[in-house]
Amino acid sequence: MEVRKSSRLFIIDSEGRLLLFLYKDEHQAPFWATAGGELKSGESYNEAAARELYEETGLTLEIGHLLKERDEVYAVARSTPARWLENIS
Repeated sequence: MEVRKSSRLFIIDSEGRLLLFLYKDEHQAPFWATAGGELKSGESYNEAAARELYEETGLTLEIGHLLKERDEVYAVARSTPARWLENIS
């Protein structure tokens, strides 16, 4: 099974609101997801988090501490299930 590594981000504003994106995948119904994405070759989870934060929001902020590590199987963005190793900051 293919393994995909990704960083996810909990971005919370001063009023406690969580930033979510509506994700539309051709293989399932739309769903809400946090900012983040797959690591590029040679990139650390923290580097990917900072890059994704900028790409998806335009923000350049310090990445907070690791909140959770997740190891799950999903078929999102691909028709074939893949094992996703995610770090959530």
